[in-house]
Amino acid sequence: MGKIYSMTGFAAGAILEGSNEISCEIRSLNSRYLEMNVKLPLIIKDLEDAIKGIIREKVSRGKINCSITFSSQEPLMQNLKVNQGAILMYKNLIDQIRTIAEIKDPLRVSDILEFKDIFAFQEENVIEEALQNSIFQLISDVVDQLNQTRVQEGKNLRTDLENRLNNIHTLSMEIKDFSVGNARNEFDKLYKRLLSMIDEKKIDRNRLEMELALISDRVDISEEVSLF
Repeated sequence: MGKIYSMTGFAAGAILEGSNEISCEIRSLNSRYLEMNVKLPLIIKDLEDAIKGIIREKVSRGKINCSITFSSQEPLMQNLKVNQGAILMYKNLIDQIRTIAEIKDPLRVSDILEFKDIFAFQEENVIEEALQNSIFQLISDVVDQLNQTRVQEGKNLRTDLENRLNNIHTLSMEIKDFSVGNARNEFDKLYKRLLSMIDEKKIDRNRLEMELALISDRVDISEEVSLF
């Protein structure tokens, strides 16, 4: 039997690349198919498809939640601008909702900040190739750690299953020993009870034995324990 992978696991890692610090956490939960939810900071949002591809190469099943955080002291990485068009659009939508719902509370800045696309980077392709590769390597390493935890949990599950199967086998053997001759004994008991209640001369003996055989067969468990 090959390796047993648990569907659940957790792994985390972090790297420092120049003045950039990147951390990654991945959790795996039960799922029949592969489901991925990747949470990325805006500055590396364009890398989402590539990151999912790395995970897909190493994981085939499970609900994967991947969270990456990114911090940098470089001015270029912090160079954000306000998306004025998006802000005006959301403000108009919120005003419409307030009018329809007859909400009297004033609009707050925090209401607008709920929408992530109100900010944009002034520079495109601010992530250099070397930094991208470091991020990809970090994610690959964390996925490997995740699989290691899943393998270890799989070993624990295998041990538990083997113990349970051994217990079932032991109990089944005991039950099998107890049931030896059970059907014949049940037949004899039922037959004696019926003979004490009815006049044997007035019943069809062959039909009686057939009915009793059917009843006693129901208590025969030899088939149920035959696998052991």
